[in-house]
Amino acid sequence: MQLLTLLLKHPYIDSNDLISELEVSKPTASKLLQNFVDTGIISSIDKSKQRYVTHRFDKYVDILESGNEAK
Repeated sequence: MQLLTLLLKHPYIDSNDLISELEVSKPTASKLLQNFVDTGIISSIDKSKQRYVTHRFDKYVDILESGNEAK
């Protein structure tokens, strides 16, 4: 639940963000992010990197972007 709240504030996120904001270990941050990727909540946006991959909360960002187009 804390990760979802964090994603609403920061829809682009990496493991360092989780480590500092949620005060979790690197392995825990990586596992949380991978679980969210596996369920389709977020996606990796720079898959070429092996460390500190940035993830995107796709549906939320899409909603925000579509709202800007309507104006």
